[in-house]
Amino acid sequence: DEEAVRAMQLLATGSATDTPIVAGESGAAGLAGLAALYRNPTQAKTIGLDGASRVLLINTEGATAPSVYSELVHEPAESVLRRQTAWLADNHK
Repeated sequence: DEEAVRAMQLLATGSATDTPIVAGESGAAGLAGLAALYRNPTQAKTIGLDGASRVLLINTEGATAPSVYSELVHEPAESVLRRQTAWLADNHK
């Protein structure tokens, strides 16, 4: 659960190269699992994951419980969506 919350926060934050994304706990679970593999090179190697790997993650859930989302991410989903809109506008000129 803690890994999923960290993944939610990471997705919400975005970066210069990644758009902010609203993802609930279930939606962020794939990223949480990938992050756990990244920290365990032996497991990553076992499944063939390395620096050249390309991984598709599917976000299956947004902020379905808005108050819980705000509590876990420390900002409302609407705020993340505003930053997402601004990021997309700035990066698609």
